[in-house]
Amino acid sequence: MTNLMKRGFIVNAVLFLLSIGLQSFIFFNVIHTNSNVPSALSKFTSAPVGVKNSFHEIYVRHAQHPSTIPTLESSPSICSPLPPIEEIEQCLGEKAEKPVISPLPILDSEKMDYSNLPGSDNRPRFRYMPGAVLSPLVTILTPFYNTGPIIHETAKAVLGQSLQRFQWIIVNDGSKNATQLAALDIYRKMGLTDSRIVILDLPTNKGLPGARNEGLKLAQGKYLLLLDPDDLIENTFIEKAVWFLESNPHYTLTNAYSIGFGHKNYTWSRGFHDGDINLRENMLTVATVMRTDILRKIGGFDENLTSGMEDWDLWMRFADNGHWGHTLPEFLFWYRVSPPGKWASIYNETKFNEYMSNQKAKYTRAFSEGVPKLAPIPQDKYEATAPPGDLVANMANPLKKCRPRLLVLLPYMEVGGADQFNYNFLVGMVHEGWEVTIATDKDSANKLYSQFMRVTPDIFIMPRFSRKSDQPRFIAYLIESRRPDVVFTSNSEHVYHYLPYLRAFAPGPAFVDYVHSETPQWKSGGYARYSAGAEPWLDRSLFASEHLRQYVIDLGHNPNKTATVLIGIDSDKYVHNPADRVELRSKLGVADDKLVILYVARLEHEKQPEMFAQVMKNLRDKGLDFMGISIGGGSLLESLNDTVYSNNLQDHVKLLGTIPNTEVSRWVSAADVFFLPSKVEGISLAIYESMSMGVTCVSARVGGQAELVVPEVGFLVKPGSPTESAEYEAIIERLIR
Repeated sequence: MTNLMKRGFIVNAVLFLLSIGLQSFIFFNVIHTNSNVPSALSKFTSAPVGVKNSFHEIYVRHAQHPSTIPTLESSPSICSPLPPIEEIEQCLGEKAEKPVISPLPILDSEKMDYSNLPGSDNRPRFRYMPGAVLSPLVTILTPFYNTGPIIHETAKAVLGQSLQRFQWIIVNDGSKNATQLAALDIYRKMGLTDSRIVILDLPTNKGLPGARNEGLKLAQGKYLLLLDPDDLIENTFIEKAVWFLESNPHYTLTNAYSIGFGHKNYTWSRGFHDGDINLRENMLTVATVMRTDILRKIGGFDENLTSGMEDWDLWMRFADNGHWGHTLPEFLFWYRVSPPGKWASIYNETKFNEYMSNQKAKYTRAFSEGVPKLAPIPQDKYEATAPPGDLVANMANPLKKCRPRLLVLLPYMEVGGADQFNYNFLVGMVHEGWEVTIATDKDSANKLYSQFMRVTPDIFIMPRFSRKSDQPRFIAYLIESRRPDVVFTSNSEHVYHYLPYLRAFAPGPAFVDYVHSETPQWKSGGYARYSAGAEPWLDRSLFASEHLRQYVIDLGHNPNKTATVLIGIDSDKYVHNPADRVELRSKLGVADDKLVILYVARLEHEKQPEMFAQVMKNLRDKGLDFMGISIGGGSLLESLNDTVYSNNLQDHVKLLGTIPNTEVSRWVSAADVFFLPSKVEGISLAIYESMSMGVTCVSARVGGQAELVVPEVGFLVKPGSPTESAEYEAIIERLIR
C-alpha cells in the first residue's frame, strides 16, 4: 500500500478487505494528522481531530477491544494479496497496463464527449479475455468491402466485449482494393489460433444484404449481432442485450440508444418503443441483437436492396411475421456518420416513395395491423426465483482472471453521500490494482452512472435488461463469470433478500456489507436491521460509526464479524479556496461579512428540508442578516421551492438544485456554516468535507455524528424534540451576531 496519507478514506476500506479475517476492530480515519507520526499505518490508531485520548479509550472499552489495532501484517486474509507485476504480465501475456481513472465522466447524455470512444486510452480498464473455449453464444456479423484500416477500431470494440463467447464473421464482399483489403490480414492470422474469428471471402461483390446472408449461413450463435465495419459498441452491449432476450423470451430483437459521431455528432434515443412510427420512418439502428433461428426463418435480408434501406426492410419483415424488439435505455452503440450522399435512395424522394409503395405491398400485415405491441411482463409480486440451472449454464461466460476482482452490489448510482463514498472507495480499489464490477437493482435515473463509468466499464443496471426475478440469477452469473474475490454491498434491500440464494448457488467469494446508518422508523432499523438479519450469510459487516456497530450488535449481529470503518475524506482534496469564496459570493451579491448557511442534502423527508426552511424563516423574522443556500435535488425540491416563495424568503434563501460534486466543494468555501438537520445519518460525508475546509457544522445528534462533530468543532441538536427548531435557531443566531 502506498500513499496512505493521501487516500486515507480509501485505504481504510482496502486495508479491511485485505485483512477481513480479523476479530472485530475499529479503524479511526482522521481528517488531519500530526506530521510527527512515525508510520502511516499508525494514523489509524489516532483519535479524530478534537477528540481527546480519554474519549478514544471510552470507545475501546465500550467495544471491548484492545486499545491498539493489530498491524496489517499480523492479520489473516480472505483473499490472496495483489500478485507481483511479473505474474500479472505473465497471465496477460503482455505488459500490464496501469490502472486508468477517466479524467471526465463517460456517456454523460447531457455533456457527451464524442471523442472518448470505446477503446480510448482515457477509458478505464477491465481485461475481458476468454477463460475457456466454449461454443459461441452470439455471432457478430460484419460485412467488409474495401473498408480499410478503420475496421481496427471496430475490432478493438469486438475483442473487448464483456461477453467473450462470440463468433465474429467478417464477410469480405469481393473487395478489389488490395491496400484496403490488407487490413484483414491481422484477423486472418488471429483466426489461425482463435477459432472465434472467421474470415469469409466472397469471389464477387454481392452488396450488404447478400454479404450478410452469406455470413448468416455460417452463424453458430443462438443470437446474432449486425455490426458494420466502421461502427463501435460499448464493452457490455452484447452481454446486456443477450440477457434481455433471455429474461424476456417473447422479444426477438434488442438494440440500444446510440451515439452518432464522425461527420456529425448527436445522441439518439429512438427505437423499438416508437412502435408504428418505424413503418413510416426508420428509428432503428443496424447494430441489433436478434434470435438467429428467427432471422433464418423469415428469410434473412432482401438481396435486391443493394442501394440501401435493407435493414429497414428487415425490421418490417420481422414485424410482418409477428416479431418485434426492445431498445435498451443506455448509450451502447456508436454509429459512424458518413458524409451526405452515401445513401442516395434515402434522399431521393421519387425512389423513397417507390420504396414505400413496394413495402406496403410486401408487408400487408404489418401495415394494416402495425408492429407487434410488446412490453416486459409486469411483476406485481416477487416471483419465485429458479436456481441458476440451465440459464446460467447456457449463458456461461468464464473470463480469464489476472488481477483481484471486486463485485459491488448497489441499489443505484445517485447523488448523495453514500454514493460518493462508494465512488471514492472504488477509485481507491482500482488504484490498488483491482478490477471492479458494479450491478444495481433499482429502477432509477442513476445520475452518477457516467461518474462511475470513469472507474470501470463493467457496470450493469439490472432493471434495464432483466426482470426482477432474474436478478439473483444474473448476479450468480456474474460471480461465475468474473470470479470476484469479494462481493461488497451497501444500502441494497434487494441484495439482502438475495443473499441466501447467492450463498447457496455462488458460494465462492467473501460477502461483505457496509452500513451507513440505522432507520428505526423503517423496518425496525432499516439497513442496520437487514445487516443483523443477514449475518449468517455475511463474512463481515462494516459500519460507518462505532455507535452503529453497537446498535447492530444489540440487534443480534455476531460481534466477531463486525468492524467500524469510518468513511473519512482526503483532506488534501478538500481545502478552503478564498478565490471560490469571492467569486461565488459575488455571483449572489453577498458581502464577505454576511453569514452564509449551506444546506447540502438529497431533499427527502429524512433530511428535513422543512426544518431548514423553518429555521431560515424564523431567523429572517428576527431581522438577522444571512443567506441560506440549498444544494441537492429530490422528491421534495418543488415543495421546498414553494415554501421559499410562499414565505417570501427569496432574498434569504437560494435553491441551486443538483450540481456536480466539484461545484459543491466550491460552495463550501463560500459558506460559513454547514447546516444538516437530518433525522437519519451515519456520519455525513458532507460534514467530513466541510470540516476539512474549516466550515462550522450545525447538525443533528443522530447515528455516529457525535464521533466526528465534538464541541470543539461544531454543534449538534437532538432531532424530534419540541425545541429542535429553536435550538438550531439559537446556535445560528449566536454565530451571526
